[in-house]
Amino acid sequence: MFDVSPEGANFWFDISNAILLLGAVLVAVGTFGAIKLSGVKEKFSDERIAANEAETKRAVAESDAAKEGTARANERIAELSTQAELLRKDTAEANKVAAEAQLALEKFKAPRTLSDEQISRIKEKVKFFEGQHFSIITYWNIEEPVNFAKRIGDDALIASGWVYDKPLNGETFVGVFTGVKLAISDQSPEIAIEAAKALSSALEDEGITVPIINEPTYKTFIKLEIGIKP
Repeated sequence: MFDVSPEGANFWFDISNAILLLGAVLVAVGTFGAIKLSGVKEKFSDERIAANEAETKRAVAESDAAKEGTARANERIAELSTQAELLRKDTAEANKVAAEAQLALEKFKAPRTLSDEQISRIKEKVKFFEGQHFSIITYWNIEEPVNFAKRIGDDALIASGWVYDKPLNGETFVGVFTGVKLAISDQSPEIAIEAAKALSSALEDEGITVPIINEPTYKTFIKLEIGIKP
């Protein structure tokens, strides 16, 4: 394959040296390039790693911030829920107070009356004093006290056998009188005094305050005074 003549040997020797030299140069260049580029590659790798680490830190920081924000949001939600519950309780209490006030107003405006059950209980407590005389003074020109007086006088007392007498000398109220009271003399017969006490107690058991006052004029019968609604 090769010319082994002296001239050929020299030629191929020179060619081989040239190839070796070229190879050495290429190895040197390759080695230098590999070393140089390895450093550059390492630099870029470090930069990339640093960038990744920085991005990771930012992501962790953002995650922590998000968690903190979520925690604050949850605390705010809990606070608002508590406030809402308090408002609901306050509203319920206000509605209750308003309902009670409305009921009280309706009760205040409603005329006084006695149910059939109440009348039956009153009759049961005063029937022992059948034949007891009584009179009623009220505002006969005002519907509410008149109806209330009739309910007590007609449906309870007369129905129990008590006897109605007209007031003495056309007696009437002077000025404004409210509520109910009984008048009888402390010199009256014991049975009349006991009847007055029984009637007062029977009415008070039904929620009607009825004080007993002493009036010497009323020695034989009881005077029931019924004013306007308090």
